[in-house]
Order: sequence, then C-alpha cells, then structure tokens
Amino acid sequence: MMKKIKLLGLLLAALVLAQVPAHAVPVYSTDFSTTPYTGWTVSGSSTNQTGVLGGINNTSGGTSSATLTFTSATATVAVLKFDLIGYGTLDGYFTDSASRTSYTDTFSVASGGTTIFQGALYTGWAGTDNISLNTAGAVLSTLTATHDSSGSGTRTITMFINLVAGTNTLKFVYANLESFSNEQWGLDNLSVTAVPLPASLPLLGAALLGIGGISRMRNRQRA
Repeated sequence: MMKKIKLLGLLLAALVLAQVPAHAVPVYSTDFSTTPYTGWTVSGSSTNQTGVLGGINNTSGGTSSATLTFTSATATVAVLKFDLIGYGTLDGYFTDSASRTSYTDTFSVASGGTTIFQGALYTGWAGTDNISLNTAGAVLSTLTATHDSSGSGTRTITMFINLVAGTNTLKFVYANLESFSNEQWGLDNLSVTAVPLPASLPLLGAALLGIGGISRMRNRQRA
C-alpha cells in the first residue's frame, strides 16, 4: 500500500513538473559559459572547465560541494533544473555490501540549509540509482551524454524548491568519493523558475503532505 502511495506522489509531482514551461518565471539561470561564476562557492578542487562548473572533488576524495547564493523578489514555489555530470569512475549504488560501503558515491541537494534530495545515482560507470530522500519530488532523466573514456555522462534532474524573498542558497554535495584523479563531478545548464500556482496545485500540496503524514503515522505504529 505504501509503495502505491509513494508512487502516486511522484507521479503527481512529475505531472506538475511537465507543465512548468507554460508557467515559468525565470529567477536564476546559468550555462557556465562565462567566468567568473558569480554567486558560486566550491569546496574542493576544480578543473574550472569553460562551460561547466567542474570537475569537482577534493584531492584525496571524500566530500566536496558547490554552493549557489542568489536572490528572489518573492517567496514562492520554484522548479530547479540542472545537468549533473559524472567524470571518471563516479559510481551509483551497489547491491553487495562490500562494494556499497567502499564505492557508492552519494549526491545530495540542500535548499536553504535543508536537504531535500539524496541518493546514489548511476552516471554511466557502475551501480544503479538508489534514492534515499526525495521530498523535492525530483525527476531524473536517463544518461544523455558521455564526457570521457570511462563512459560517465550526464543526468538531467528536475525538482521543486521553496524560495524566500531575499537571499536563497542551494548546496550540491557529493560524498564518499575516491581521489580527484579517479572521480569528479560537475553541474551545467542550471535554472530556477518560479511557478505561479494554478488553482488545482494546492490540492497537490495537500495530497503530498497527506502522503508524508500517512508514512509517519505508519512508522510510529511499527515502532
């Protein structure tokens, strides 16, 4: 039953995301075609490729991040869309525990300091998708382009975020990476578009909140 409820929530989110172009109000966008990349802070090393924010990683691996600070004129619901690029042996999720602990690389997105998406994502090298947190209703494309001889490539990710009037932050993090020479990641074609809510969208919000409430209630009953 819970699987069906979660699937319904994701299908509803995907339906609204598919309608975004008709309601789009640009808030921020970049294709990283010119430097410096104003508003961005990278934790870790970067090859600073023109046209891409990346490849990113710390010299010895571990965790690296890219943070965007931007402003919005109003508080609103928005859609975040970006290309996530994998380089080298960037891994997805492994089913066997030994490989999972050693090699699974975890990507996350935080909006305003709150993590709204997290998971191990297939980027063309190995493993598969395993999304552990998705309160943003994220929709992921299949692999769309290959960037190096390892076979790693690009996934386009689209999700909902909440904007406040004034300063907003988005933080993109990759954890459990191998060394810089083995694994890197990057971002491209990032946009934030406000979505004027149609009359029916509050019903979607109520449905998604209800799904979360049912899930929490069932978890308490099991405890």
